[in-house]
Amino acid sequence: MIDPTGKITLAKEAGNFLYQIYNSIKVNRPAIAEAVTAIQKAVIKTRNFISDQGYVRNEELTELWHIALNKVVAAGIKEKLPTYLYHKAKFWGTPEDWLNHPPTLELVPQLDQLDEICNMLLLKIS
Repeated sequence: MIDPTGKITLAKEAGNFLYQIYNSIKVNRPAIAEAVTAIQKAVIKTRNFISDQGYVRNEELTELWHIALNKVVAAGIKEKLPTYLYHKAKFWGTPEDWLNHPPTLELVPQLDQLDEICNMLLLKIS
């Protein structure tokens, strides 16, 4: 269980993370649009999979997160996002390993956080 101070710290870190990503992006509208589309496809499929089957190995999700990673790199989005997407793909290869070691889950972005990143990226290209 995380104490309230820990939650505040995590929220501040998430805000800083979003700010760093936003400032690191050079506007390449088509590439950013492809990155957002790939992330959102992976997020939607992941949410549906979790809802239907929980946290079990899924190579299709691993592949979708790798595609999102490649699109993000091609769009020139730096900071921590490529690393997070890499860990998201790795998670779905062996979710039981990650779930059995909760501290490692901090490396894997939450789906809501990725939705926020996509919203921010859309603002950048609007």
